[in-house]
Amino acid sequence: MDELHAPHQDPVQYLVHCIRTGEAVRGPLSPEISWIGQQIVDSAVLSAREKRTVPLVG
Repeated sequence: MDELHAPHQDPVQYLVHCIRTGEAVRGPLSPEISWIGQQIVDSAVLSAREKRTVPLVG
């Protein structure tokens, strides 16, 4: 496995780096991807609560 170097060693380190440098956040931590992930989680919770299939929330 390749060794990761700062600022890519962990998500918090990467996010702090982006905030400090003004670099755009990319990948799973980006607002676009995170928002989609949250929609999936919210929809899964609603689906479990209502015991039925639901469309993506939001």
